[in-house]
Amino acid sequence: DWAVQVFYSDSGQSQIGLDINPGIAKLNATHERLIFTKLPAEMTRSKGMKRRLLYLTDEWFWRNVLAERVLLFSGNGAMCSNANLSLLDGSAQSRLFDHVDYVGSPWRNFWGAGGDGSLSYRNRTAMLDAIRYHPNDKLETDGSYF
Repeated sequence: DWAVQVFYSDSGQSQIGLDINPGIAKLNATHERLIFTKLPAEMTRSKGMKRRLLYLTDEWFWRNVLAERVLLFSGNGAMCSNANLSLLDGSAQSRLFDHVDYVGSPWRNFWGAGGDGSLSYRNRTAMLDAIRYHPNDKLETDGSYF
């Protein structure tokens, strides 16, 4: 089974968006597959709200992700609904994604070195292993860190 886990902060646009969006409020009240997880205030203070991609390099984030295999997406991503493999029926996972720890789109500007993690498929354990092995001391965003 799948679920949608939404990480949010209790201040700024994140909280305002949850408060004023009647669709999200209705889904939250009626849909068990929609799970809200509040980011710790210390994380948003230390990393900042505008540098939210730093959250993905923080051990706290991955310890609190509920699934082992994670599809991350933001508002600027798109997925093809006419593909031969599907995330909904499990064919993409069993034939492709079970064999990799990270799939994301490469950056065009840097000849494919690094990538945009705003649309990516990740292995939760592999992300935790990477963070524990090499902490993000330089505060790189996830695209250049992973």
